[in-house]
Amino acid sequence: MLDYNKLAEDLKEVLPVQYKDFEFQVDTIKKTTGSYTGLRVLPNDSDTPIIAPVLNLDSLNRRITAQHGESVPYSIALSEVAEAFQEMYEKVRPDIAFSSETKAYIDNITDFNAVKSDLIMSAVAPLSSNLENPLRAEIAGVSFVPKLKVPGTIGGDGFGTIVVSQTLMDSWNVSADEIIATAFDNIKSDYTVQPMREVLMEMMAKDGMPMELLPPMPDDPMTIFSNKERVLGASALFAPGVAKEVAGNLYNGEDFIILPSSIHECILLPKELAGSEAELSAMVNEVNSTQVEPGEQLANVALYYDADKDCIDLYSNYELNKSMNKESSLDKSAPSESAPTI
Repeated sequence: MLDYNKLAEDLKEVLPVQYKDFEFQVDTIKKTTGSYTGLRVLPNDSDTPIIAPVLNLDSLNRRITAQHGESVPYSIALSEVAEAFQEMYEKVRPDIAFSSETKAYIDNITDFNAVKSDLIMSAVAPLSSNLENPLRAEIAGVSFVPKLKVPGTIGGDGFGTIVVSQTLMDSWNVSADEIIATAFDNIKSDYTVQPMREVLMEMMAKDGMPMELLPPMPDDPMTIFSNKERVLGASALFAPGVAKEVAGNLYNGEDFIILPSSIHECILLPKELAGSEAELSAMVNEVNSTQVEPGEQLANVALYYDADKDCIDLYSNYELNKSMNKESSLDKSAPSESAPTI
């Protein structure tokens, strides 16, 4: 087993001169699928460790052991870590990871009024370590935690996020209810609905297939719900009023089925074209086990939007209630036995 703290101390001795002023910290990094020991990398003028690049030491340790055996010489291990660090850091690009925009943002992160417009509610996977977050909310068995969208941490159309912790909430001096309400409110208007057919055609075109060569695709009753970035887009469907709005726009105000595709998107179906709960939940489980990373899974069962109640629930609960109501109706319509005449 490598001594991670010793590696952090000795790393600067074997790195090129441009890294001589960097600081290295060994931390436990919590992710949606669990945690790992990471080497956090900070230029010495950075006071923003929360967004610093992180090297996964546990994964690297397994790789080094597989290549060199359990008794790998320390000098070889140190050299491997140094090489992995340089490769990782060049990919991250310090001008993005430590941009002035991001530093300015972090300087004001304890001012709730300064950052509240960047709050979002993010769905988290069933196995996520974020399930222990004191700010976690739950709707229809799906868990959500508030996060901050941080500018300057990812290039292009993406964005970086910071999970709102108890410590950060305490610094804001606002209630959990206000944070959650603000986060949901911020994502209510940031959603997109698009026929699956169009999404598939866009994906094929993006892969380089000329539009004129795209195969004809039949109309599909499935609709993709997400946001414009297609990142953490599933959450908006659970924000107050959004499912009702979607029902009005797509399904004449009627109920619809929700297939929880991932934390980034949901698949919607009109109820009259949907199969049974068992069939749809089996489909969700199959997709989860073969196509969706554990840390990006939204739920393992089909969900249902009830327009009369304006709520999202498990599809199994809807079928159970429908069955009970049917039995109750039959009982009421059955002729009662008359008392014997004396």
